[in-house]
Amino acid sequence: MYSKQFKMCVACVLCIVIIYCYMDKLRYSKMNNHSRLQFYLGKFKRADKEFVTNRKRTSKAEGGEVVDHKSSSTPRPPKVIYNFRVIYREPLTRLLIACGFQHEYFYLILGDNSDRQTRYALAKTRTHDDTKATLLRCLEKDRHWWNYYNRPSDIPFETKQNTLIWRGTTTSTTERLANRFTCVTKWFNKHRHIDVGFSNVSEGKNEYKRFVKGKMSIQEMLHYKYILSIEGNDKDSGLNWKLNSNSLVFMAKPTIVSWLMEDRLIPNYHYILVDSEFCDLVERLEWCERNQSRCKQIIKNANDFMKVFQDENNEVLLEKKVLTTYINNIN
Repeated sequence: MYSKQFKMCVACVLCIVIIYCYMDKLRYSKMNNHSRLQFYLGKFKRADKEFVTNRKRTSKAEGGEVVDHKSSSTPRPPKVIYNFRVIYREPLTRLLIACGFQHEYFYLILGDNSDRQTRYALAKTRTHDDTKATLLRCLEKDRHWWNYYNRPSDIPFETKQNTLIWRGTTTSTTERLANRFTCVTKWFNKHRHIDVGFSNVSEGKNEYKRFVKGKMSIQEMLHYKYILSIEGNDKDSGLNWKLNSNSLVFMAKPTIVSWLMEDRLIPNYHYILVDSEFCDLVERLEWCERNQSRCKQIIKNANDFMKVFQDENNEVLLEKKVLTTYINNIN
């Protein structure tokens, strides 16, 4: 017979599990369009009056551009100060026209963004503690979402190789938390079940040529049970398809958020949390090898999280609502 104390302990544990499950379901029930709209807007409650009043041209060093449509009464694609890459200009133009905002002022952050903003701005990404950047999906959408909406063929988790894999180029800096240079230099050819290396060298970082292993396709990476996600200049551009796969994602706590809402991912529930110095990779791998059923459940949780984005018509409507709310506030 079990003691009274033991039964009470078991009851307490069960209560904690039930409460956690309920809170988690509640968390997901709140991921409707209203809560997501608030998330993408950040804490943008009122216009940046100084910016709107002065409408000064921003310097390129500030990382943003002023877009001015009010000089013409005829609808036309936005004219942007400085270079505006096609992957940003064309989809944003289509969104502006669809919403009827060809002649409005706004502030835009071009390219990868890993800085906390001082002005209310439209952006692809923002830091997890940023209160001013408003997120859009269309900026570099294909790069981040193509392999989600066109999911690559995959194989069952149990048939994959029990190795942790990572490939990527030499973007970002060694000053960033959980950066790829720390990971690669620490684990390059150091463990038979950890296969990390650079696919190629970029941004002139030739000192890392000795860590290059060559590119791997998504199909090749999906033959491994465990896939490492590491942020680059901003977010990991492959995180979307990784969370939507039959492989288990290893990742440090995200510092950058995008339309994916990375900071709503729960450590060790949607992904395996690793420390920012990547010192615990072997420990995490050994735990996964001992707990394969738990690994499958975490993969399912990640897949379920990604289902929030599967209705592309809803995503389009939600992005229009984000832009409309932003433009109405800023102007």
